[in-house]
This record gives sequence, structure tokens and C-alpha cells, in this order.
Amino acid sequence: MEEKVICSEPGCENLILRSTASDTGGRCMPCKNKKESEAREADLKKNKKKVDRFAGITDRVEILKLLANPPKFDPLFEYVPYPQTKEQIYSELSPEQLDEYSKYINELIKSGAEDAEDLAGELAAFTNAELTEIQLSLIEKEEFYPDIIFRNATPEVREAIIQLLKSSDPSSLSLNSMLPALAWIGGKEIVQLFREWRENPPSWSSEFYIEPHNFSKSAGWVHTEESSRKLFLEPCYGLKRTDTDSEDSITLFEDQPDDCPWCNQKLVTLMNLPLEKLNPITWELGFKKVEITTCQICTCYETVYCNLNSEGSSEWSQHNQRPDYLPDDADDWERYPKTQMKLNPSPRLPYTASNWLVELTKTQIGGLPGWIQDEAFPCCPKCSETMVFIGQISNEDIEDYAEGIFYIFLCSNCKIGATNYQQT
Repeated sequence: MEEKVICSEPGCENLILRSTASDTGGRCMPCKNKKESEAREADLKKNKKKVDRFAGITDRVEILKLLANPPKFDPLFEYVPYPQTKEQIYSELSPEQLDEYSKYINELIKSGAEDAEDLAGELAAFTNAELTEIQLSLIEKEEFYPDIIFRNATPEVREAIIQLLKSSDPSSLSLNSMLPALAWIGGKEIVQLFREWRENPPSWSSEFYIEPHNFSKSAGWVHTEESSRKLFLEPCYGLKRTDTDSEDSITLFEDQPDDCPWCNQKLVTLMNLPLEKLNPITWELGFKKVEITTCQICTCYETVYCNLNSEGSSEWSQHNQRPDYLPDDADDWERYPKTQMKLNPSPRLPYTASNWLVELTKTQIGGLPGWIQDEAFPCCPKCSETMVFIGQISNEDIEDYAEGIFYIFLCSNCKIGATNYQQT
């Protein structure tokens, strides 16, 4: 039997055949492979070049085009990221630049370019750009996603979609995105159409688990007896973390003394909004503050309600109904730390975060929710009305590599708060 020797790499005690050692320089194969990998990494690092694709470019449209066309990965190149976020870039576009970029995206859509519709959805979410030509191009292709593209569309666009719906075989249409697109158009004609669907459901409605008139919630509204009602508040502000605790700080994930009746873990104040101290916020909710009590574990499985008093403090609600399933490892769940947030300096458009695929910090108050799955506005357990969305917490803004979003709602008339949760 051939003699074995110890690997020559310091600290390694693997035994290898003497013939293997002569071929590997005395190292075992794991150590040999590790050394070769380290040498390759060092060589790449030594020869890697930094490339700034944006150097000398000041035109915001050209910058957006570059961002829309990222370079292929090359281990020898390190591409310098653009220093501004897309939200900042879009906010600086002039009306002329908006028109130019809108025409650019429309040409991409007509040519069938990959991801062109996503760029249009981004444009619709970040700006108030006029999108009629893009909308008509999509209707011609019978494509309606992302549905936010059709926000505030013209009567011409509205009638084109309605005519297509009436004249085509519904089974051939993408109704799951077509109906939300109509909801985003809004206006009294759409409100009336959805009301008619509620009173006389169309023949194709049986294909959906959602009643057609409830697709209005995709765009943040419900119809009432006389008109419609918004399910969100304005203005809308993104939130950013802060290390200082001041009177206008918004506190997240603060433990309460009481335990959850379902999992026996500490309840939390998911969000504490000091409304009187948030000067840009002018919501008329009837509270000086809004504290939302929940269980950060159980609300991942069921909507959790809380009762608010006249001051805005809250407690676990008697309306909560324990779900059939809850995890049996609640003791092992990592709890999010108490976190302080501040309003960003400038408001964002109320529908920006509704396209949850856009690149931005998604923790916000006001505006429309960024649903990861289907919309899930809860109904108030007292009055049965659809509750109003007041904010959301994106876990990726709290901890690195986390995911999922907590959503927060309020029925100010009944003084009931609610939370639910979604993730991919």
C-alpha cells in the first residue's frame, strides 16, 4: 500500500498519497483548490477596472436609459453605481424630458422589447407623466400589466378598453390585469360600471374568486351608494431610519407589557404615529396620535385588530379571531428591534409604492400599499366597511436581507386599527 503523508498546508491534517502530494505541491485537493481559487481572486482584484458608465452624462433621460440597460457581468469590470436613486432622478425630470422618455418607452413597447412594460410601470409610479400613447400601444397588444400604467387615462383610452371588453371573447382577454387597469382609470363612468357589475355580475365573473367590482381596490378605492371612497391618505411620505428619538420620530416595533393571547409572545406597537408633531401630515383622523397594537408573529397568518381610545392608544381587540393554523415555534422567531423613523424631506406620489417592483424604500405612511400578493384591505369588524390604509413597514428597511411587508389600516369612525402581512 502506498505511503500517505500529511498535507503541507499549515493547520491542515489531511492525509494524502505521496504520489498525490508530488502532483499538488504537497497539498490535499481541498487545500490545492482553495489556493488556486484565492490566486484567481487576487488576480481578478489586481486587474479589475472601475468603469463609470455615467461619467460626463448630465441628461437625466440618458441616465435612465443607461439604468434600463445594465451591462452584462464581467469579472474584470466593476461598474460604479449612479449616486442618486431612481426616485430622485425621476423627480428631477422636466416636462420635456418626461415626454422624451415616454416616447422612448413607447417605441420599446411597439418593438416588443423585453421589460418595456416594466419601464412604463416605473414611469407611471414615479411621475405624473401623460401616458396616452403608451396606453394605446398596450391596448393594441391587449396587454394591461402593470395596471398602474393606466392611471388617470383619457376618455379615449377608457372607451377603447371598455369596447374591447364588450366585443371580445372574455376568455381571450387578460381580465386579471384588464379590470385593475379600468380601476386605475377611475372617474364617474368607471365607478358606475363597477357599480353595475356589483348589481348585475357579468357572465364571465364566475371565472374569478374576486367579484369584478372589487377590483377597484387594486387602485385604492371602493364605490359607495352615490360615488366612491378612497382607501388611502394623502400626503404620502417615505420613511428613513434615524438614531435620534425626538417628538416627531415615528417608532416601530416597540414591545408592550402584554402578551399575545394566541402565541404568548410580547405584543408590539407596530407603528406609533405622533400626528400632532408631524407638521406636513394633515390627516383628519380625530386622534392626536395613532398607536397600532399587533403581534408581529400572528399577524403573518391572520389580520390582527386593535381598539383605539380617544387619544389614539390601542390594545388587543376582542374582535380578533384565532386562525386555524399558527406556528408552534414562536419562541424561536427573531423579533425586530425597536426602530425610529423620520419623514423624508419631500412627499412622494401616493401611488409610487403601489408598484412594489420599483426601486425605493417602501416603508411609508399614507399613499397606496405596495402589495406583494393580491390586495388585502381588511374590513372593519364593527361596521364592515373596507378599512383605510395608513402605512406600511418593509422589513428590508429594518434589517439587511430581510423581506416582507407589514400593512397598517384604520377605521377612524369605529376606532379600530388592523395589521396584516405579505411576503414572496
